[in-house]
Amino acid sequence: MFKKSHDVYKKIAMVYPFGYDCLKGVFVVIRKRISKVENGAPFFLNPSLAFKKIRCLYKNFENKEAGDFMYRILIVEDEISITDTLKNRLKKYGYECHTIEDFKRVLDVFQETEPHLVIMDINLPYFDGYYWSRKIRQISTCPIMILSARMSELDQIYGIENGADDFITKPFVMDVVLAKINGQIRRTYGEYAKTAERRIVQLGNTILNLDTVRLSTPRQEEVLTVKELQLCNMFFESFPNVVTRQQLLSVIWDEEGFVEENTLTVNIKRLRKKLEHIQSSLELKTIRGIGYQLMEKDK
Repeated sequence: MFKKSHDVYKKIAMVYPFGYDCLKGVFVVIRKRISKVENGAPFFLNPSLAFKKIRCLYKNFENKEAGDFMYRILIVEDEISITDTLKNRLKKYGYECHTIEDFKRVLDVFQETEPHLVIMDINLPYFDGYYWSRKIRQISTCPIMILSARMSELDQIYGIENGADDFITKPFVMDVVLAKINGQIRRTYGEYAKTAERRIVQLGNTILNLDTVRLSTPRQEEVLTVKELQLCNMFFESFPNVVTRQQLLSVIWDEEGFVEENTLTVNIKRLRKKLEHIQSSLELKTIRGIGYQLMEKDK
């Protein structure tokens, strides 16, 4: 009985932003309804019933915490079937969805709707998703998730280098997409983001501003993506100690099963370029087999 219940806990925890302890408490409530009884086990939970109950609680949780506030998601996808699938599922989970009709106006629609997250396809009419990701990143740190049939490492690297925070290949599993969206929303706009101490940190000639999401020196400044900010903040807090790859992965992803090692490497490479561009006195050293170390350049 415990194993069956435990499997359901894990599956629900992937999709809904509740803590594990909270989920256990919810299951105590719904145990009053039993789907099957066998010798040696008091009862078995009905997974479909569990999900139905959790969905209801999640909706109430959202209304209570945000006063009927809904996070907005902009779906930039030219395949109508995929757009409808994403829109219908996301609406069921409490998200307000916006789509694109005129693919020449992606940036205009972004500015009009002010979404909290963008789902971006690569193959689009007129301009590709890389182009629009760059345009959005110039004016916003809103999380961008690329959803594409392109599966090569080069495509994924190019997507991240052009401002995306995550890359999901088609065909996709909707539960995984939901989990990734919930994770991005939670890290960017959730209680931790609201209550975290805002500060400006300086090392050498380099300033990390958590309010403006910028890395700067007296000469230049760079806007950071969400993941770059998380990585940079950890390096600044750990300075001058070595930070392991596992520590970095645990900071920027909730579910380690979704992590690709190459994605971390790309973000580190991009952060290095920004440090060089602003003429920082700091540099990121690779500690082979362990991780990375932020340190002062040799004079």
